[in-house]
Amino acid sequence: MGQIFFIILALVISFKILERPGIQKIPWFLSAILFFPLTIVILPKPHMPLYRFEIYVLLLVTIIQYKHWNGLLSRFPLKYVMFFLFISLLCIGIFDFRIDPFLRIYRPINFFIENFFICAILYFYIKKPHDVVYLYKVIFKFFLVFSLYGVLNYVTRHNEFHTFISSVYGVRDFSNGNMVSGIDRFRISSFAWHAIYYGYLLAVVTLMALFMFLKVNLRPIEKTFLVVLVVLLLINLILVNSRTPLFALTMGITIYIIFATGIKQKIQVALIVTSSFLFALSYVPAVSKLFDESINTFSASGSSFEGSSVQMRERQFLASLAIFYKSPITGNGYSYITEGLGYSSDQNQRQTGTDLMGFESYVYKVLIEQGSLGIVGNIIFFIAIFIWLLKHYNQVTDFGKKLIVLTISILVTFLLFIIGTGDLGSFPWTLSIIGINMKAIHLSQKILIRNKNLVSISPQNITEDLNN
Repeated sequence: MGQIFFIILALVISFKILERPGIQKIPWFLSAILFFPLTIVILPKPHMPLYRFEIYVLLLVTIIQYKHWNGLLSRFPLKYVMFFLFISLLCIGIFDFRIDPFLRIYRPINFFIENFFICAILYFYIKKPHDVVYLYKVIFKFFLVFSLYGVLNYVTRHNEFHTFISSVYGVRDFSNGNMVSGIDRFRISSFAWHAIYYGYLLAVVTLMALFMFLKVNLRPIEKTFLVVLVVLLLINLILVNSRTPLFALTMGITIYIIFATGIKQKIQVALIVTSSFLFALSYVPAVSKLFDESINTFSASGSSFEGSSVQMRERQFLASLAIFYKSPITGNGYSYITEGLGYSSDQNQRQTGTDLMGFESYVYKVLIEQGSLGIVGNIIFFIAIFIWLLKHYNQVTDFGKKLIVLTISILVTFLLFIIGTGDLGSFPWTLSIIGINMKAIHLSQKILIRNKNLVSISPQNITEDLNN
């Protein structure tokens, strides 16, 4: 009965994506990515979680409803890089002789669409810079629900949402597993499938809220809402009790404050952040312990938290490198870590060696499964985004400049997160936001060019041209 409920829910979301016009489809799509974890499976073969199902629905709706979508997507600024990445990922699948021919094609195509091409799909739907503001406001409402439910998790010491999912699908309940009474590392996850992934979501939305508060003209009630939301987001981030999202957010905020604010705003934010941190360090035991363990991570003794010492990461890297050498060009294939090595998130069922532990970095995954082709493809893709953003910084409006800095901050936060912990399914959400931001940046460039042209043909200039 529970599975039928989620199937009906998926169909409702699909109908809304089909029925709503243009940009109004995207909130429904983002709700599927955010609220419904990868453990909710709509189709068992091929493996189709609810969020992946809605990615394909959005892609098919785009192809069917918009006659000139291919022409618009052909103007996607990273199309050649995207094509190179697709060929690289496809080769990885084709040369994976462990699996049947269908999966050798399906897996790389699916991996490419949901982890990278989603950026181009969302790019298509932004028609004016204000669309970013519209979508950000919707996302903030989503995360008000997230953060309130996260606080409720802390108060009740239970997550009913994930209990229901685990009972329906018979999967491991990560959320409640991290909230076992009496352990040192109590963690909340709200609607997200994993606490650390939830921490990353909170970090990105905090950066987006900072951008909106400092740059966009909002009504007083909207600014008050953002302040309340950010407080709730930070409380939830502390309750996530993980260092990687905090560290990634710190770097992201630092980049944004340095390059997107004036001197007065820099001083104000520095004072607020410093005083808030010192207060939390002095009066919030969880923050104090998290800070101490973060320092210990880089000490000789290491941290008492699982998966935390530098020595452990070094062992994981060397063990991953040894497996990489078995197939250094095309890698060992998608899902090799679980299918070939016997890795399981349940330590009691895990068959991998102790050196590999929990594969707490996207680097290990790329080394083992994607080989040199995946390494080169990933590096070129992310470098190309950074280059495109930096190249356009002096070619856009002030709004566009601040959005470029925000996008760079999000990218840095994302890369630090996946390198420090693993991707944990964060690609679809992140690349969706990147695609949205890139199109708004491109549109702000066109607005600046149009405004310059209007100045150049002012009445005075027209008179001078006529006289000459």
